[in-house]
Amino acid sequence: MTDQDKHVTRMIFRIWDSTGEVIAIMPEVPSDALGHYPLSYMRVGQHGGCNSCPHGTRPATAGESAPLRSELESLGYRVAVCGRETRKMRTVRMATARATTREENTT
Repeated sequence: MTDQDKHVTRMIFRIWDSTGEVIAIMPEVPSDALGHYPLSYMRVGQHGGCNSCPHGTRPATAGESAPLRSELESLGYRVAVCGRETRKMRTVRMATARATTREENTT
């Protein structure tokens, strides 16, 4: 069992207006060293950074996000769906980025 199996990851599911593809945004997981941008996941391209609420998207319904959620769960994520990023989530992301950077600098 990995850390990912034990830890619940909050995710926001949005759908691109232009393509209909669903993106999962992980508002508490940093994609950069400063924690400015959350990690995201899409079927094509997989993990990457993004804005908290990308322009040109809308909230995905449970039915629209179900295939991507299943894929993420098959990768070991325990998904907790949330509607939008809160200040607390942003604070957690930035603190995680700082802690990770500190760990990297001491090893």
